[in-house]
Amino acid sequence: MRYVIYHRATTYYLDYKNKSYASESVAKAALTRAAKANPDLEKYMFGIATTGDFRNDIEKMVAKQNMMSKKWYLERVNTPHYCSPSSESYWSM
Repeated sequence: MRYVIYHRATTYYLDYKNKSYASESVAKAALTRAAKANPDLEKYMFGIATTGDFRNDIEKMVAKQNMMSKKWYLERVNTPHYCSPSSESYWSM
């Protein structure tokens, strides 16, 4: 089971490089290190959840417009830009 650290209001990941952690204690330690490195970062603004719970119950969806068909669709907020049909980089491959 893997864990993620996310912003409670926006549900964005705390760190895109390390999206998930092996255990809850490792995730808590990463959050503590991030809070010490950045004094403006407040630990209570972030939550820790299993990846399954986060994807199924917590992560928000946003409405975006497909660049080619101009149709609107829902997409997870943490979808990388290059994986989104709303971006030019998705269609240029």
